[in-house]
Amino acid sequence: MSARKRKPRPYTFAESLPFGVLLAAIGGFLDAYTYITRGGVFANAQTGNIVLLGIRFAQGDFWGMLQYVYPILAFTAGVVAAAQIKRMAGAGRKVQWVHIILALEAAILFGIGFLPSTVPHAIVNVVISFVASVQVSSFQSLMGSPFATTMTTGNLRSAVQAYYQAVTRKNKPALQKALCYTWIIVSFCGGAMIGVWTSYFFGTYSLFLCVAILTASLIWSVVDKKVCGESAEDEEKSE
Repeated sequence: MSARKRKPRPYTFAESLPFGVLLAAIGGFLDAYTYITRGGVFANAQTGNIVLLGIRFAQGDFWGMLQYVYPILAFTAGVVAAAQIKRMAGAGRKVQWVHIILALEAAILFGIGFLPSTVPHAIVNVVISFVASVQVSSFQSLMGSPFATTMTTGNLRSAVQAYYQAVTRKNKPALQKALCYTWIIVSFCGGAMIGVWTSYFFGTYSLFLCVAILTASLIWSVVDKKVCGESAEDEEKSE
């Protein structure tokens, strides 16, 4: 006897395209911000740090390894923090994990925004690595498909694959998925450009723009009736 087909689950606020666009813009902004104002590094993704860590180790520069160990550890801590927040703030509560994550990001970035450029870049970049990790670990689903908000390689791959299916198989859902990924990629790039312009004009204070976007998103998530709920990933695990 075949299993009854499950009725499609409506997408939640945390999986919506407009919210994903805002988060992707923040992801691009933070990379541009750390590159322009905090020592020419990218704090969102850890691939480069891991490669440089291996290079320093191979060269025997064990002291130099530390500058790459710290952001990797901060990123790891962010993954754990996001998982713990989701675990403690389950569905059905007035204050849900989406609210906590957005408030946490906004509060941390607000504090960093006041730090002058004389503060060691490594300190700021480590904290931003933590924030980026919390964000990318918390929001992983875009209208039922996996995506990332603080890096774009996977999104680009998924977009190209979806366009290929749309063209070769005349698949309309694949085309819709491809367009969603395109919006995310464009938003990431747009956030990076805005990050460059505002960093040149306002320096370290440009980070307050991200705080404003996160605060607006937090208010939006409080007003929205379908904030989170069971994600596509959680559904698969429950089957």
